[in-house]
Parts: sequence; C-alpha cells; structure tokens
Amino acid sequence: RGSVSESGKWPRKMRAAIGGPGGAEGGVGLVVETITSKRLNLAVGPTDTISSLKQRIQRTEGLRPHQQNLYHVGADGRRQLLQNRRTVGASGLGEGSVIELQPRLRGADDDEIAVAVLGCVCLSFLIGCTLLGVSFSLVHPLDYGIDFNKNIQTLDFTPLMQGRHYLGVGHRLKRFPRKRIQYQPKYMSARTYDGLNCEIDTNMQYSLQKDNLKQLYRTYGHSYDKLALVPITRSVLRDVVAKYTAFELVSKRHEVADDMFTTAKEALSEVYLDLHDLELISILWPEKIIQAITDTAVAVQDVETAKSEYNIAVISAETKVIAAKTLADQLIYQANATAQETLAAAVSEEASILYVAESQANWMSYASTYGMKETEEISLAGGIGSGYKNNSNATRTAVRHSWAGTNFTVDELQDYTWLKYIGKTGMAKKTVNVEKPSFN
Repeated sequence: RGSVSESGKWPRKMRAAIGGPGGAEGGVGLVVETITSKRLNLAVGPTDTISSLKQRIQRTEGLRPHQQNLYHVGADGRRQLLQNRRTVGASGLGEGSVIELQPRLRGADDDEIAVAVLGCVCLSFLIGCTLLGVSFSLVHPLDYGIDFNKNIQTLDFTPLMQGRHYLGVGHRLKRFPRKRIQYQPKYMSARTYDGLNCEIDTNMQYSLQKDNLKQLYRTYGHSYDKLALVPITRSVLRDVVAKYTAFELVSKRHEVADDMFTTAKEALSEVYLDLHDLELISILWPEKIIQAITDTAVAVQDVETAKSEYNIAVISAETKVIAAKTLADQLIYQANATAQETLAAAVSEEASILYVAESQANWMSYASTYGMKETEEISLAGGIGSGYKNNSNATRTAVRHSWAGTNFTVDELQDYTWLKYIGKTGMAKKTVNVEKPSFN
C-alpha cells in the first residue's frame, strides 16, 4: 500500500514497489476505494482480466472474488460494473482510474452464476433422463409383465408381452414366467392300498394361465409354487398311489402314471396352473418288499406262459380240424362234380339218341311224301363226271334219281336231314360243308 498525491497519481518508485503484473513498466495504476473510504493502489497490466484484479483484492482485503462488485466511475460520474472476463484495457480503465469496491455478502459472481446455472441445467437434464429411463420397463421373451403403480398401489392385470413398454414414473413390472416350468419333488413318500410304504420320484412341467394371472396373483402372489403347487401335487399323487396295491404299481406302471397326470392336471387347473407333462421316474421299495414283488411277478409270468402254451395247443388242434373239414368238403365237391358230369353226359347221349330217332322218322316221312323222280343227264362219252370211259365220240344218256321238289339225290337228302337234326342236340358247334337244297 502507498499514498497518492492529490492529483491521484503516485510516485513511480511506489508503483514499482507494489509489484505484480503491472509493476513493470507499461502497467496501469488503479485506485480501489472501499466502502470505508479506504483506498488501494494497484498496478495491473492492460491485458489482465477483472478476475485477476479481484484475486489481488482478495489477497489484500480477504474478500473472495464472487463477493466483490467493482464499479468504474467515469469522468461524467457514471458507474459501470466491471465484468470478470473482460480485460482492464477493454473495460476502459486507464492510469489513475478509480474503482469502487462494494462487497456482496450473498450470491456469486458472473462466472460462478454461469457455472451454477449450467450445473442446474445439467442436473435437471440428468434427472429428466433418469426419470424417463425408469419410466420404461423391459419384458423378456419368456416372461409376462403386469404394471404395478407404486404411486397409488394399484395393478393393471393386462398381460404385457415381450418388448419395451412405457409405464411412467413410479411404475414397475411384476414378472411372471411365460415358459414351461419344470418341477421335481425332492422327496415324496406314500402308502399303497395294501398298506406298504414307498417313495415316488416324479418330474412334471407346468405353466401359468395367461388369462388368470390376476386371480393367481391376488390369491398366492409370487409364492404360487410354495402355496399351491407343492402341497396340491403331493396330496394328489399320494391319493393316486393309495388306490393301487404294491403289485399293481409295478405291473400297471403306465396306467398309474396316466392316472397321476389326469388327477394332478384337474387339481392344478383350479389354482390357475396348466400341467403339460408328468413322468413317473421311479418307485422305491424296501428290500423285502422288492423281493416279494419279484417272486410274485415271476409266478404270474409263469402262469401267463402256461396260458400261452395252452392257447397255442388249442389253436393248433382247431387248425387241424379246419383242415380236415376243408379236405372232406373238397372230396365231396369233386364227387358231386364227377356225378354231375356223368349225369350230363348220359342226358346228352339220351337226347342224341332221341334226335337220331326223330331224324330217321322225319326222313321216312319226307321220303314217303315227296317220293323220287327221274331226270336225264346227257354227257359226252368218256367225259369227266360220266362215271365210265369210252374212247368213242358218241354221247350217252344217264338216268339220275332225285327227290321230288329238290335237286338232292337220295344220299344227299339223307345227309342233309341227318345234319339238320344233329344240330338240335345241344352238342358243341361244328361247321359242316353241306349244300343248301333248292326246290324247283
């Protein structure tokens, strides 16, 4: 610190003694006046910022930069607030300029305000992004989703499928499995119909009923497996085992498994669960019971073997009887066929004899009715068809006997009449080359 003259200027030596960036030659000497009328002489460079000036005032007065308001009083008496980022030269400060220092107990300077505003904006943006992010929920492909509003404690039971869904702030998903769930009881004891103890090992697959998720959640919450599945399946399977004897559980294993599946499916459907499969893996017995069941099974198998052998013998005997009957029927059919053939031959022969007799009778009737006539044929002697040879050139008249009304001779007419009635016997057809008679 030093004193200034009435003209507002202070000796060069004193300015150099203050030091700092403006202590060198070419610096600007400023006068800072506090609210207590205290004056501070500071030397700064023209390129120094107002922030650096406030830092130098802090070292002297102990006021932090954001607690300082610096005003430049011009020649016309107007006061100008100095900005932190501007330089001394740009603010119009020169040698001997007077700066009023007014402390600001609350608030911050411009830079700090800008930083605070930027921080608030970033924080608001971050909070908004966070709220927007938590407003979306993801439903996996193997799940169902139900919207739970934590703000008013309500549930929207419309099942949401896979994908990303916008629910809003204060909402979250309650997820339920969409796939088939495998359940295998660790230990399950039961008692048979005849009072024997056994252990059952089963494996089942079930799923939740999509349309009844509301009733399922309201009744059992997320503990449906402990409150519904486990006690119901144990009770049902024990009841099924109690309907069968120990031997039936071994010999009718598939029937027992089907009965377990049907009964358990009906029971689980009442608590909004669908049973898809149930496997009866094993039934464990005490050692003595296993031996007794084995002996019983062997005895039953022997009985079944004897029954099978008996049935085979009966079938073989019945087959032989059927074969003998078939052979007898075949012989009877052959005898009947032979008899029918003989009878048919006899009847055919009888008809042939009758038709022969009839043809002879018709022949005699025809011969007596029409009689014979004589015709003369003249042919060259020795010619072809004359019936004799004559080397001479003379002609000879031959007499030919035929039946009246035809051109048949006695032999030809007899052949024709014979063949005509033979054709009526029903015998196999034959082709006979016989001239058709013509009547004059």
